[in-house]
Formats: sequence, structure tokens, C-alpha cells
Amino acid sequence: MQVRENASCEVYDFVGFLTNEDNDLMAVFPKHFAVQNPEADAALLFRVINRHRQRRPDCYIGERYGEAFSSDYPFAAFFGIYEYYSRFGLYVQSRQFVKPGTGGRVSWRDTLRLAGIYLSGEEPVLYPLYHRTKYVFSDFLTECMIFAIDYTLEKFGCFLGLPRTGRAFPETDFLSEREAVTETLIRLREGEFRDEQRGLFDHLIAYFSSIREGGGFYFKFYGFSSVWEDMVREYLNRNFSRATEQGMVFDRRRAAGLTFEKTAFCVNLAAPGQRIEPDAYAVWGEEQYILDAKYYTAVGGLDYKQTVYHMFLCGMKRGADGENPLFRRTHTALVLPGRKRESRLHLKPDPRFGRGLEGVRIWEEYLDIREVMEDYDR
Repeated sequence: MQVRENASCEVYDFVGFLTNEDNDLMAVFPKHFAVQNPEADAALLFRVINRHRQRRPDCYIGERYGEAFSSDYPFAAFFGIYEYYSRFGLYVQSRQFVKPGTGGRVSWRDTLRLAGIYLSGEEPVLYPLYHRTKYVFSDFLTECMIFAIDYTLEKFGCFLGLPRTGRAFPETDFLSEREAVTETLIRLREGEFRDEQRGLFDHLIAYFSSIREGGGFYFKFYGFSSVWEDMVREYLNRNFSRATEQGMVFDRRRAAGLTFEKTAFCVNLAAPGQRIEPDAYAVWGEEQYILDAKYYTAVGGLDYKQTVYHMFLCGMKRGADGENPLFRRTHTALVLPGRKRESRLHLKPDPRFGRGLEGVRIWEEYLDIREVMEDYDR
């Protein structure tokens, strides 16, 4: 498979992947991401989105499915199949069947239970004799698993980073026969009572009922801003060091140990249900930190939302009941993706327009988006 990045002159409203009939894959990377190795970077992007999917499933299912995420490939079913394969290998199971007159060892227990009694001369005899035969039940299921795993890795293996089964690819045309395959799986599932195997059946049924024949596939994530927010919060918790007069400092070796959380404040007595909710809020002694993740290409003007955050919270008393004095210092910043680490002053109020605002500073903190993604992926 050949992987190429989106050209710099092309603008898309999503982050993700597109494939064509020849299994070529185009990766659409986040804003400001500097591609170094298309295949390795595509794998990093997929791992980041997949981790976010595990942490925030509400963005990928239910009412928000079509808003934030869209794919015409059954990745969820594939991962369920591959998880079973990783734990147990391919589905191989021997089952014994009792049939009359087939040869092999006689099953006297079944013969006594099922056979009729006939007279041969004056002696009663059991007939027919029931024999116990053994055969491998799993040929069909094994080939279903091999197809689902290896077909997926043929198309997306460069960024999934998973090994194939190493088995011969099935000769059965599972794509054109997918309706019959699905019906057969449904029938076979009815005779399975173990939870793990029933789970495998469910994933295979979901896979073959969703997969389609021919053409390319897409994996589009429209809500990368929510991924950026989640990544920023983790990055802050592991790397934030201190605030200075020139902006904020990040240093993994000297991280301050603050815990940044998404925190809500009800600030309007006229409408108690209304609230403000910074993406990353932390308190350290007599200082508070109000940071908001912004997935922007560029800052186009004054960020009024962050300004309101600062104006409301800088006068808040410390403590759960507001019994402590005001915070001595409030640090406020927008956290944005960039190609390198830098700080820019976003707001320094003109003293003509507000008494007591002389010390207010709101910063734009640009983080290397590759570094943030790699930190999230570790």
C-alpha cells in the first residue's frame, strides 16, 4: 500500500483516511502537523484517534456518531475479531456427532437411548448401532476470521500495525456472498452458548453485514477539536512546569504535578443552570490556572470566551465555600496546535478601559502538535 499525505493546497473538513480500489491510502493530518514519514505518521494518527475512541466512546456512537465520526468500514467489528484472534488464535474446535451406521467406535450410551429393539430369532438386538464420529467444525469460521483480518490489514495495515494471520487467503468470495455468509453465521450462533465464542460470532456478523464490495473506503473524524482537548489536558498534567512573565513553561523533567481538569462554574444567579467550563483548570496554592484548548488554524481576533473566563474567575474566592481570600494570581491561556513551541501575548488590557485590569494577561500557548500526539500515544 502506498500512503500519501494531503497536499498542502488541499483543505478538508476532517482528519482521517481515504482509500481507493488499488489500496492506496491518503492520510489527512491535523492542523499544523509536519509530516516526516507518511506511513509512520499515519499509524500515529490512527492510534491517537483509536485511543480517543476508547476514552470517549460517546463521540463515536449514538446521536453524535454522524456529527463527529463517519466511516463506511466496520473497524469496531474488526477490532473485536482481532482481539479474539490475539487471545485464542483462529477458531478451531472439534465436535463429536453421533450418527447411526457410520462406522467407528460404538457409543453404547447413545445406542441404548436411541436405538430400537428388534428380535433376531429369539434374541433381542439393538438397531441401529450409533457411532461417535469426530470432525473439525471450524473450517467456515476460520476462513471468515482469516478473510476479515487479512482483508482489513491489506487495506489499512500500514497504520494498524498488526500482523496478519499467516494463513492462505480464502478462495471463497466472501464479499459477493456476504449475505449468505451473514445468514450462515447467524444460524451457527444459535448453537453456541459460550460467551467468548458468541462474542466472536457477533463481531463476524457485524463485519460481514456492514462490509461492501468494491470501491474505496473512508475513515473521517470531524471532531478533532475534542481529540485536541483531551490530548492537551493529558499533556498539561504530564509536562506543565510553571507560569512566567513571558508565558508558560513546559518541562517533563520538572513538571509541577498539577492536576488539570475540565471544570464547570455556575456564575449567573439569574439563570443558575448556566455555567462556564474551561477545558483545563487547576489550582496550586494561592494561584489558579485557566487554560482552554483551541483547535484553530490561526487566532483571528480577541477570544471573548477566554476573556470572560478570566474576568469571572479572577475574582473568585478560594475554597469550596469561598471562605478563603481571593486567589493571589490567575494565569490564563489559549492552548493551540503549532509546528513548534512558542508563547504569544493575546490580551493586555489598555488601562484606559478598565480599572484594576492592569495585571491581566492572556497568553496564546502554541504546542508542537506532533509532540502532543506522541505524548498522548505513549
